[in-house]
Amino acid sequence: MAGGQTDGEDKVSLELTEEIIQSMEVGMAFRDYNGRISSMDFHRTSNYLVTASDDESIRLYDVSNATCLKTINSKKYGVDLVSFTSHPTTVIYSSKNGWDESLRLLSLHDNKYLRYFKGHHDRVVSLSLCARTECFISGSLDRTVLLWDQRADKCQGLLRVKGRPATAYDDQGLVFAVAFGGSIRMFDSRNYEKGPYEIFSVGGDVSDANVVKFSNDGRLMLLTTKDGRIHVLDSFRGTLLGTYNVKPVSSDSTLEASFSPEGMFVISGSSEVLQEHPFCYIRTRQGKTGCTVFDMTCSVLGLMLEGQKLQFFVTHPKKVEQDWTWICSRSLVCAKDVNALLILIIGNSTRKTVSSSPMSHVEGTNQTVGFAGSGDGSVYAWSIRSGKEVASWLSTENNPPVIKWAPGSLMFVTGSSELSFWIPDLSKLAAYIGRK
Repeated sequence: MAGGQTDGEDKVSLELTEEIIQSMEVGMAFRDYNGRISSMDFHRTSNYLVTASDDESIRLYDVSNATCLKTINSKKYGVDLVSFTSHPTTVIYSSKNGWDESLRLLSLHDNKYLRYFKGHHDRVVSLSLCARTECFISGSLDRTVLLWDQRADKCQGLLRVKGRPATAYDDQGLVFAVAFGGSIRMFDSRNYEKGPYEIFSVGGDVSDANVVKFSNDGRLMLLTTKDGRIHVLDSFRGTLLGTYNVKPVSSDSTLEASFSPEGMFVISGSSEVLQEHPFCYIRTRQGKTGCTVFDMTCSVLGLMLEGQKLQFFVTHPKKVEQDWTWICSRSLVCAKDVNALLILIIGNSTRKTVSSSPMSHVEGTNQTVGFAGSGDGSVYAWSIRSGKEVASWLSTENNPPVIKWAPGSLMFVTGSSELSFWIPDLSKLAAYIGRK
């Protein structure tokens, strides 16, 4: 990402394919955040990216040079959602302090507030700016959707909803969508007072709406819900084209998803990986300290520290209170050099290695052993045409990451406790290797 091309380099022009998506990996990561990234947005015509984080910071990046240009703190109000206006150094963001739910128009150039937008009485959970005008819409847990003009302090319109709303303008700014309660309501931006001109159902999924988005060409739209579903619809007819399932999200998390630039693929954050479990230390009849955890198949994973060896055991859950029933025993690694632990899932009397991950300390009673590789925060990619998963990347994060495709680029960005830029690894692409 960083740096320009040398005279001897050829420019690479690639069309986004399944092979390219499968080759993608983190090319650059910023790990200096002190809280989770809650929102981010690409500017439509510049190379800028803005992020909002739970550490109460707003950061501006130049993507072309992979540099952070500016960090602005919002200690008084906090920051949750953030979006660019048409100007590359002006943003609108929502508060996260629990007592002031105003939206703010902020100049990143000189760190000055240009306008306050007051009207919501609970947390703002959706924010969408119109690409063609100065209008924007916001949805709140107070069950209202407000329509705004950046040039005026007061809202220009109000819609009442019956649930948590998700909102989005299409690319032309001609229509906007409001999703809640298992359906998507389509409004004409110029005649929204008349109510929705179409109501699209999403197949009986009535869980809270998280995110609604249009594809760049406006032909498709997607909706994510709390139950871990990503629905893709034809935005003209409302036909449900496909539903992709991941793990449900908690009430304080948001399931993010994003169309690729040409609308052929969908990527989403997820928590669809091995669950992280707390361990309870017990004492066996031999007086040795161990720990147990139930996996998803209701087997029990056991660890015991014996001298300098870390022992791995599996037992049936019905025998836990009585004593360990040893099915297998295995020395894995020296306790002085514990840097990996094989997580074994026992099912139908067979052993299967699922993943390998770093492990924290195993010493003393009343401690917790954490499997970093069994946390949440994976990323998945699906083909809209085939409806199949084409790639996945497991993560150690505890919540679904914020995720966005860069406009017109073979790059997407994820935000969690760090900001990661994902790009194709050309060395894995047969078509590119053939040119060399």
